[in-house]
Amino acid sequence: MYKFNRYIKSSKFRPSRNEIFYSISLICFLPCVVYLCFWDERNMPNFLNILFVIAIFLPFVGKFIRLLNEDKYKPLNGHLEDGIILEFEKITINNTELHISNIKKIEFNCSDYKNLSIRSLGHNTDLNNPLSNGVDNQIKIIMNDHSIYTYNFQQLYEFEIRNATSELVNYYSLGKLHFLNLIDTLGYIDYEEIQKFKDTLPKI
Repeated sequence: MYKFNRYIKSSKFRPSRNEIFYSISLICFLPCVVYLCFWDERNMPNFLNILFVIAIFLPFVGKFIRLLNEDKYKPLNGHLEDGIILEFEKITINNTELHISNIKKIEFNCSDYKNLSIRSLGHNTDLNNPLSNGVDNQIKIIMNDHSIYTYNFQQLYEFEIRNATSELVNYYSLGKLHFLNLIDTLGYIDYEEIQKFKDTLPKI
């Protein structure tokens, strides 16, 4: 058995630093574009020149603010609660038990973890704080009656999901979890590493 915190995203719109700075920059830039489409740039009014300069420099201001917040997390924009328990015979979501016998398919996406810096992912245009809260992980459960349940959960460190390797292998052996999703979820990418892991799996 292994337990993860479930992440529930807020339904309220909370603009990020990206949305604020880039939206204002675009609003400042559009009048300049419209003017240049119909009139000569040499006669552009001073206020449009000022808007153009603002549009160009606002993203750089956002980058500077981000630089001052290098050790801070992105806004959570939601809340965490107890909630996802992986067990051999069932998956429990907030006290609701989904028995494996009633599940047709399970899929995981576990690429996020707390303290992951989006700088390492090459997001050079991102103006938000760089550290992840680790909540962009997902479990998708397809039931035998074709109903689908999708939940986000938090990983506190990279490959925390490996603590549930026994449970995931059990889901695989029961035909609920595809082999490719299993090795992707556990983070095995090297061919020899995959083969060694494959040799430990039960024959199905």
